[in-house]
Amino acid sequence: MYILLLIIIIIIIIIIIIIIIIIIITSGTFTSLVFSTTGGMAEECRRYHSRQAEPLAIKKGEDYSTTVAWVRSKVSFAILRAET
Repeated sequence: MYILLLIIIIIIIIIIIIIIIIIIITSGTFTSLVFSTTGGMAEECRRYHSRQAEPLAIKKGEDYSTTVAWVRSKVSFAILRAET
């Protein structure tokens, strides 16, 4: 029981260290994409999609709503591929 708890704590510490290293090396941030099973998204996830879609819509001269839908579908299929 205690060994399992210790292993979980060590894994969490390793993940935190990896995230800190990524932030330091790339001078960036880490945004977790949180989705619900019914299709809802967390606020950070919505911001991510908006930041991806806005420059694409301007570059391609398309409507913003069409581009956001395209980005959402691309991300959804990428998640489906990663889970299988």
